[in-house]
Amino acid sequence: SDINDTINALSVGGRNYLLNSNGSTLDKWTPVNGWSIISDADRGNVFTFTPTTSWTGGSTNSLSQTRTDFPTDKTVTVSFWAKASVDRAKFHSEPTGGSAAENSSFNITLTTTWKRYSYKFVLKTSRVYFMPVDSGTTYYIDDLQLELGNMVSDYKQAPEDIVYDYTDKD
Repeated sequence: SDINDTINALSVGGRNYLLNSNGSTLDKWTPVNGWSIISDADRGNVFTFTPTTSWTGGSTNSLSQTRTDFPTDKTVTVSFWAKASVDRAKFHSEPTGGSAAENSSFNITLTTTWKRYSYKFVLKTSRVYFMPVDSGTTYYIDDLQLELGNMVSDYKQAPEDIVYDYTDKD
């Protein structure tokens, strides 16, 4: 039956493949030129960036991460919280070489309030980009997650981050 097929097609991941994804540090992210971390009243530490040029393609303005253990050739879901200093600010995310034809590029319009966004696609590369588009607009992003499956789940840190946090404490 249709409902059983729908239920059987659901797939939820279990781990976040993005390291340092909760605004605690820019370590493991590239390029970080111009990106910084600020304390937000609603979300704690978050990534922020104010582009001086508008994004028209390539890696300009981007925050990206490459991992050799990304689950390539599998359906993944990317999710993140985002807002901007002005309504209708354009934002783009994609894996390297993402395209609309493959449903792997993601173009959204942000508001001045926090909202969680997600998109799914078959991952073909080992890098994922997050790109503010509009020059002069301040962007804020937090709790970035890449997980296996076609459904978004609650944010969780990568297991490596939790081990690091634990071993880094006094």
